[in-house]
Amino acid sequence: MSRLILSMVYSCVLCCLAATAQWVEVNNGMKYSLSVNAMFVQDSNIYAGGSYNGVVSVSNDNGNSWKQSGIGISSSTIRSVSANNNNILAGTDGYGVFLLRENSYNWQQMNKNLPNKMITALLPVKNSIFSGAFLAGTQGGVYFTENFGAIWEDANNGLSDQLITVLASYGETIFVGTYNGSIFQTTDNGKNWKTVSISLCSSSLTSLVFTDGKIFAGSSANGVLFSGDGGDTWKETNNGLTSLKVWSMVSFKKYLFAATEGGGVYLSSDLGKTWKQVNGGLPYMVIKSIGINGSYIFAGISGYGMYRAELNSFGIDAVPDSRQKNENLTVTYLNNEIIRFGFGAGQGIGDFTIYDVIGNIIYRKEISVDFEELDLNLSDFNPGLFFCTLKYGNITKVKKFVVIR
Repeated sequence: MSRLILSMVYSCVLCCLAATAQWVEVNNGMKYSLSVNAMFVQDSNIYAGGSYNGVVSVSNDNGNSWKQSGIGISSSTIRSVSANNNNILAGTDGYGVFLLRENSYNWQQMNKNLPNKMITALLPVKNSIFSGAFLAGTQGGVYFTENFGAIWEDANNGLSDQLITVLASYGETIFVGTYNGSIFQTTDNGKNWKTVSISLCSSSLTSLVFTDGKIFAGSSANGVLFSGDGGDTWKETNNGLTSLKVWSMVSFKKYLFAATEGGGVYLSSDLGKTWKQVNGGLPYMVIKSIGINGSYIFAGISGYGMYRAELNSFGIDAVPDSRQKNENLTVTYLNNEIIRFGFGAGQGIGDFTIYDVIGNIIYRKEISVDFEELDLNLSDFNPGLFFCTLKYGNITKVKKFVVIR
């Protein structure tokens, strides 16, 4: 009985916090891109692509100020935006891809071998050896570049539906969603695609997020759908979601946010089972994009620019605990056969690499850094000294360990 009462009290607290959570306007410097169609967060930088003026704005102080990035984009509408190492790619509505190199002010059009110029999605390829590796989703399939778009290559083998609407990654697997409601995945950066689901709903897919072993798909008319078996079966999960046109989604631990047309922002604290509106302070309910940076969530609003709220105002603990602060990377010998590596850097995907003493790569894997653990057999290592690194954003953690026979 006491557990039931505590659970009811906790639920009431969350409801009250959600109802009173306050969004605030953060548009200082963003006067040319007040309709934020696209958002991308990387290494504490927030990139916002706008409509009508063909402008990408960048903030490195959680939205307190924004800087217009460069001149020269010929399209008025930015459909997607991405970046790596401060080099920015913008996908446009009919004019292809533009690149703004680090410390440059002029955008370059990067469309060689790119036949379709309607760029609906851009995604950095994290497990490539090339820092300029990206995938571009178009209305004519997927294309790959290893040099920030200087040359594009066809990456459509196995894609039976090539009207791409969304690109997303989870670990080393990349997913695409399509206009016809289908999902495909690749583990070799687009060389080969495998069907996950065909026409899982009657509308186009707008977003894909992954948490707790589940896939969540936002759609243009069917709300949110989820699969708990890798995409074999799907169910709509719209209890409380009164606006079924979902433009964008983002996850944080077990929490899900959905940006909608007409209903504002919705929050689910139970993996999509129920949804609640969290719109306190928002001036307009058409939310085109949504993203999380640190302890803040950002909403791009049609015609009103960017708004920000603190995650803890929704009852979400976004403050790193002691393990995250002090033990981002741990090494533990479980016994004479198994060594365990622990990761607690926060949310997202990190690059984990093991080197021998002369710098040869022994093992490498992209891994979730939200309290993930990895067990390896000591018998797979020769005796000696080894170093392991975890790279997460602009942070690198290093540990050493010894294997003795």
